[in-house]
Formats: sequence, structure tokens, C-alpha cells
Amino acid sequence: MLVFRILYQHSANLEVGLSSDCYFHCGDVGALAAKLQKVIDEDYHHVQYDMAPYVWDRIAEQVMGVYEGLSE
Repeated sequence: MLVFRILYQHSANLEVGLSSDCYFHCGDVGALAAKLQKVIDEDYHHVQYDMAPYVWDRIAEQVMGVYEGLSE
């Protein structure tokens, strides 16, 4: 997905280790739009990510915690 290549500059997202041109400042809609357009205009190429460092059961628990917190 295109969105996974363009992340806003938040410390957790910086851990992904993409080049700086893949990030935008949170709240800068114009920068996000420009980054998305650039990706759309480029030729498609597969990007391989090392997902080994992520513990998906723990991530799922954290996401559930966020949703449960919203419902309180």
C-alpha cells in the first residue's frame, strides 16, 4: 500500500527506517498530498520490509487498548 511508504514524523514511525523523503510532518496535509502524488507518479516497485522485530500479538493488544480507551 502507498500509505506504508509515507509516514508522518513521529518517533514510533521513524523506527521503520525509511529514507527521510518518505516522511511528512504531522498535520501538514499539503506535504502528505505531495508525497502521495509522487508515489502515484513513480513506476511501481516492490519494497521489502523486515517485519521480524515486531511482536504482532503485543501490537494487537496495544491497539485494542487504544480502542477500549476510546469507548470509555
